[in-house]
Amino acid sequence: MKIYIIKRILSAIPLLLCISFVCFVFINLIPSDPAEVALRVRQTPIITEEAVEAVRKGAGDWMILSSSRLPSLAGRLHSSKFRR
Repeated sequence: MKIYIIKRILSAIPLLLCISFVCFVFINLIPSDPAEVALRVRQTPIITEEAVEAVRKGAGDWMILSSSRLPSLAGRLHSSKFRR
């Protein structure tokens, strides 16, 4: 029984990675800004630039993988701190 549970858990890891990747791709295919989408979900009647900026500043880390921040994230991963 233990082996069965371990196999099921280990088989779930690639599935979760695939689902995360597909969700990430679909989120990045949205033609608008994630901050604007967040305002639309909240049903904000008038979406202004100030409101979008406020959502961007308030979002913090959950928007770290937006398309505008991917190059800086890639630069951090390839920095000399992580090299041996």
